Amino acid sequence: MSRTVRVRERMRAAGLDAVPVVDGPRVIGLLEREAASAARGSGNWLGAVQVASLMRHGSFACGTADPVERARAAMDRLGVGLLAVVDEGGSVVGVIGRERATAALPALAAAS
Repeated sequence: MSRTVRVRERMRAAGLDAVPVVDGPRVIGLLEREAASAARGSGNWLGAVQVASLMRHGSFACGTADPVERARAAMDRLGVGLLAVVDEGGSVVGVIGRERATAALPALAAAS
């Protein structure tokens, strides 16, 4: 099974619409389920397609200490629904989606 197929299956199993793409500890892009599905739907067999050819290139990440408002603003600016969350060393420790960030904002506002 190719890496692209494994990534698509992991996205589906985790209920994610996208996953961060890393090169070592660095986030180098974002692979969205739509891109993988479109490639498969157009007759491209995902086993022969590299993740790098389907991903959106860029740093789609926020830090563990970043405010949720900053993560949400980055999602809006980048036009994505998910960001990788990285620790102080730049290693991915999780992801935050638009729905979770949006749900957290009223609770954070009430607490302040």
